[in-house]
Amino acid sequence: MVQYLNIEVKAGDEPRPPMARAEAALRDAAASAVRIADLARAAGVSPRTVFRAAARHLGGPPMTQIRRSRLRQVRCRLLAAAPGETVTSAAMDGGFFHLGRFSTFYRRHFGESPSETLRRARAAGSRGSDIAGPVRRARSSDLPRALPA
Repeated sequence: MVQYLNIEVKAGDEPRPPMARAEAALRDAAASAVRIADLARAAGVSPRTVFRAAARHLGGPPMTQIRRSRLRQVRCRLLAAAPGETVTSAAMDGGFFHLGRFSTFYRRHFGESPSETLRRARAAGSRGSDIAGPVRRARSSDLPRALPA
């Protein structure tokens, strides 16, 4: 038995398509550092195949999918904010260690800053109202001119 990214690959396992194995690796590695080579190894294919399959099946590069998944996890945590929860702790636990980039990605994806989400969740929690309501669409003025890679 060999283990890659928390995925155990055993002799005699029913074969799954490479993209299914790569998607499982993406889900398992959502909050940890992951490299394309790790995904390729878990899927049993070349890194180039991972990129092509992700573009075809997920609509973009695999790292973009990982980032989106992490952003959704952080947002859920912020919306269910426990007392003392901070944007910094939620971001770091979600695998974001450059907080400026995290905030930029978050605003781009959800149309509000992570601190606005947390503030709204706390306000709704004190009123007992629904916090997962509609979020305004991001405006082009909210977004930076160029995002770092």
